[in-house]
Amino acid sequence: MKKYLSVLMIASRSTLYKVIGLLFLMTAAEILAFVKLSNSENLYTLETFITESHIPLISGIGFLALCFILSMVGFETSGSKIRYSIKRLPVHEKTIVSLWSLYHMGCFLIFWALQLLILLFLCYQYTRITDPLYWHNQTLFLAFYQNPFLHSLLPLEEGSRWVRNGAMIFALGITSASFSLNQRRDKKGISIVVLAALTFLSFSQDMGDFGADLFLIIVTLSVSIYAFYKIWWGDCHDC
Repeated sequence: MKKYLSVLMIASRSTLYKVIGLLFLMTAAEILAFVKLSNSENLYTLETFITESHIPLISGIGFLALCFILSMVGFETSGSKIRYSIKRLPVHEKTIVSLWSLYHMGCFLIFWALQLLILLFLCYQYTRITDPLYWHNQTLFLAFYQNPFLHSLLPLEEGSRWVRNGAMIFALGITSASFSLNQRRDKKGISIVVLAALTFLSFSQDMGDFGADLFLIIVTLSVSIYAFYKIWWGDCHDC
């Protein structure tokens, strides 16, 4: 168990403060965007307010930054000794990358949970500062059905969207961890770049878009299974 903890410590030491700083900046930026729009003379419904505040864009930029930070775990730069440090560990490299994948999945899960908490807080603040003509007891509930970003973040009863989100976290965790492995083996790893871009562009979907959910589930799971296979049984040439 101790040897596995030492592997996870390598990842946490190189990313912990960066991830915390990123989450803090994202939180501050979204709150500032909310405050700025709430001080305007225009009045919006909650769904429109979230869109006009550009919070989904801020969240997307934060997500891409998180992908970059996690992909750099184990990335060998000029003068670094990461390859030497990994070889000294009493754990096979494929096990190291698998453990890093779990760590990365945890980071993406925390990112999702924090973003959800921020939006729940801001939605509550909306009901406190907005004229009651623009909201009622079901406003928050309806907003998470009608706004694509809110609904994709918390899909409520839409099972396919929950599965899609889980598949995304699973795939992003594996591909971001395998990125540095490819680099250390002088290969190109583009799967995390493709998945990050795909997630950024397609995360917000209207309720009931089962076809899009199914497509993303198939793509993300296919890429992650291929990457996992290359980590354990291949040479990670293109994973």
